[in-house]
Amino acid sequence: LARIVHEDGCEGILQVVLDITERATAEQRLRHAASYLEQSIEPIVECDNDYVVTYLNRAAYAAFPEITVGSSIRAHPLAADLEQPGAIVQGQPQSTAISVGSKVFMRLVAPTERGWRLFCHDVTTLVEAEKALRRALEYEQTMNMLRTQFVSTLSHEFRTPLAGILTAAQLLDRYGDVMTSEQRRETTRSIAARVRDLEYIVQSFTRRSALLGRTDATMSEIDPAELIRQLAEEIEIIRRKHSPVTISGGIPERIQIDAELFRAALEVLLDNAARYSPEQSTIEVHLALADTNRLCVTLRDHGIGIPADEMDRLFLPYFRSSRTGNIPGSGLSLATLKPLIESVNGSLSLSNHPDGGMIVEHFSPTASE
Repeated sequence: LARIVHEDGCEGILQVVLDITERATAEQRLRHAASYLEQSIEPIVECDNDYVVTYLNRAAYAAFPEITVGSSIRAHPLAADLEQPGAIVQGQPQSTAISVGSKVFMRLVAPTERGWRLFCHDVTTLVEAEKALRRALEYEQTMNMLRTQFVSTLSHEFRTPLAGILTAAQLLDRYGDVMTSEQRRETTRSIAARVRDLEYIVQSFTRRSALLGRTDATMSEIDPAELIRQLAEEIEIIRRKHSPVTISGGIPERIQIDAELFRAALEVLLDNAARYSPEQSTIEVHLALADTNRLCVTLRDHGIGIPADEMDRLFLPYFRSSRTGNIPGSGLSLATLKPLIESVNGSLSLSNHPDGGMIVEHFSPTASE
């Protein structure tokens, strides 16, 4: 408002009205935008071109307590690759997965007049779910492979004892009339030994096939040392070669462990130790608790060992060392056993002993009382 005097001496009032609707609307939009940034449940961080933080909303303060207004995020994971061409393509913000501590955020970068605005969406749960799904898929693929290998293994393992039975039967058929009674008895004993081999193979693979498809360990209380002694008496090749099995170490007599898998593992390892060692060669087994929830079994034989350049192929299906010669075997027992052990967070490793023979380390998860 303004008072004015006309030329004729009359007075009046001048009123000027300005339309500020557009400005008011703009201010309202700014307030709304600021309110959105502040109230957003997603962390939002703004920084200038020197990586100095100029703004954090409440969610950002909670998610990144190490960041404050005025601090630099140049070395912070949130600022990774901000200046790279991939962060913003043709002026459009691009999303990138960023790991901050134990969490994973999907970062969206939007350019501002003075730097960048970072929108962060917590995708930790989705990432963990994706990893779990991938592990489940890999496990199922491994189990399918093992099922196929088990069929092949049975075929290979049966071949040797069946060939021995056939050869002995043919000897009796052709030369039985001219054999001495001792020769006939020896041939008969050979047939009986091969039949026991077949029985052992069937029992061993029946136990291992029952383990396929499991995703968790089935714990039960056992005496590991006693179980190993029982296996040493049951395994045919150990009895045939008169291979003594010694057990050492200090562990509780009774522990909670996956007894079925532990038995299947030790059955294979003891059989291999005797199979690739001379007759009457000692097999040494040491038991120890590696920590509060793992049993470590260290097994040492005095056999042929493995060439250093073949060690990384020991767990490949059908692989057999160049030192095995005519010793029967399929090259599948370790290849099928290792995935079973690892499926319950156990481990299996082999190495050569400096004085000859092999050292096997098998870790099995245990459960507290």
